[in-house]
Amino acid sequence: MFRRSATAAALATIFALGNAHALFLSVDEFENPDVFIFDTVKGAAPDAVYTDAIRTITHSWDTGAVSNGFGQQSGVIMGGNTTPPGSLSMYNGTGQNSHVTLEWSLVAGFVPSTGPVSFFFNVVGSDAVPVTISYALNNGAFTNVATFNQVVPPNVPFAVPLTDAQRDDLALGGTLELKFQGDSGWDFAIDSFGFQVSEPASLALAGLALLGAGAATRRRKAKLA
Repeated sequence: MFRRSATAAALATIFALGNAHALFLSVDEFENPDVFIFDTVKGAAPDAVYTDAIRTITHSWDTGAVSNGFGQQSGVIMGGNTTPPGSLSMYNGTGQNSHVTLEWSLVAGFVPSTGPVSFFFNVVGSDAVPVTISYALNNGAFTNVATFNQVVPPNVPFAVPLTDAQRDDLALGGTLELKFQGDSGWDFAIDSFGFQVSEPASLALAGLALLGAGAATRRRKAKLA
């Protein structure tokens, strides 16, 4: 499961303030390890689940023709063998359909509780078959946040603004699930996922980091005295 400290996020904010724009709080860059999930039979097959220290990936084949025997009719690839390298690629053969769920654990405060916050995806592949993106928190019901249905050039930043209520729920932390599902034959690839935070929230996080750094310095001086 994925863990980030509030201080680490705030220090990242300080680094980003030089741009004087929104901050990207990265949840998953999909750089490693190399992951291959292939379904070899249609809907009767059990879900394929991959788990490591950062995320859990579940691939569920919903419908489609029986595999051609190569086990690559529907699946997920992550890491160095994707195009571009270090991305998450989800694909389905013609007439086939699946849904892919990603799961992380967010610490409380990773998402700020004030100011505009957006889900952010860096889309690096899409075949224009509509893909619906939804999320759930702490095993709750999934809420649709966006549909992506265009062929992309090499890189398309895609930000989905959250409501204040969604932001407040995510700020409490917990298990975050992100689901991708689409029409038959959908393909979709991203090389980053996280939250885009407005400048005021970035400044607030930077202030918290500075306060934390100052407190740590005072503690060290007290020990030396």
